[in-house]
Amino acid sequence: MRWDIYFLMIGANLGSRSITAVYSNIGIIRLPEEYKEYIQHFGIFASTNSLQMCSCSYGDEMVLGFTSKIPNDSIQRNFQRMLGEENVSHRELKNEFPGYGEKHRLEKKENQKVIQTFSFLCLAIAVICGMINFMMAGVLNWFWFAGAGCACAWLVVMVAYYKRRNILKNEMWQLLLISVIVILWDRFTGWKGWSVDFVIPFGILAVQFSVPVIAKINRLEREEYLFYLVQAGIAGLIPMILVWTGIVQFAVPSVICAGISFLTLAALFIFCKKDTMREFHKKLRM
Repeated sequence: MRWDIYFLMIGANLGSRSITAVYSNIGIIRLPEEYKEYIQHFGIFASTNSLQMCSCSYGDEMVLGFTSKIPNDSIQRNFQRMLGEENVSHRELKNEFPGYGEKHRLEKKENQKVIQTFSFLCLAIAVICGMINFMMAGVLNWFWFAGAGCACAWLVVMVAYYKRRNILKNEMWQLLLISVIVILWDRFTGWKGWSVDFVIPFGILAVQFSVPVIAKINRLEREEYLFYLVQAGIAGLIPMILVWTGIVQFAVPSVICAGISFLTLAALFIFCKKDTMREFHKKLRM
């Protein structure tokens, strides 16, 4: 085995971790004139571990091709927005590979059917609970709890579905949504404090511990999960604020959550300060 090639591969792999995007300019594509009537445009797409944009031109058209393993298309949309702000004429071309459109339509139709089925089941469960409650008691009392539970379950699942392409962003949305839901449930059931004493701090800890696990399983680059870990760390300080304001009665889970969150943030700024600050600049456009 040639060790120089082995070390070169290791160096390339380690070096690629600091690359956020790659741009390749293929240049002008020229073909004989007799082919011109059969060709509309050329597009170049490259397989890459990070975001890559390839450009080429044919005739009077220039095509920019984006490829990325990141499922979110916000970068492409921001790029189009900037072109619009600069009054640069452009148009978006969808994926035109053979069979892609039909496959995409079938997947969309199947997903829509799943959503419709789940929505109907939630509604059916609520109605059945109302029927049973009225037939047994002659009034609707516990039905409202069952209906609210079905509505909360439907809302959580819908948010999870629409944010499914980015698992870490989904987690942050779920943390916010579930925190609001449990506080409302606690409030309208006589306020026992279980929402802020237990659910919120343990929920934040669950998100913090799951971020590096998800990043490891999905082999995410540091820039793909770092900002979400910072968000979870900042959220973990909130329970301690609730302790100081007297809202939290049983402070042990909140103290543990705040302590671990503080150490997480400290570790990020001590050991990954450069990457952390870069993500702040990127996400907050500082």
